[in-house]
Amino acid sequence: MALIRMAVEKTLKVEMSENRKASLESLMQEALDRLESQRQLKITCAAEDAEDLDAFLKIIQERNPSLKYWSVKGDPALAQGGVVVEAAEGKIDNSVATRWQGVEPILDQLAATVTDTSKD
Repeated sequence: MALIRMAVEKTLKVEMSENRKASLESLMQEALDRLESQRQLKITCAAEDAEDLDAFLKIIQERNPSLKYWSVKGDPALAQGGVVVEAAEGKIDNSVATRWQGVEPILDQLAATVTDTSKD
């Protein structure tokens, strides 16, 4: 199971390094789609991603003029490729750590299944 987990982590790191900008854009668009109000946003990302994310937000703002007030802040605690979007109505955590929390139960279930079948 540790080998599978390590392989998934390695694959994620490769994907993030090769397609980081596209992944950021996709995660950002998903977060914006999920928020009911897009007028005031606080966007937190990895410090290395702040410049790219700020440029992407300018493109979004051109498409959606109601998105007038937003700020981008780099946070060294966030891994590259992750983004947290906050508005008065809610918060969307698309950080790598949060996404990984969604994968871990699946891997644990897979490990339990493999362990159960190996006992037979």
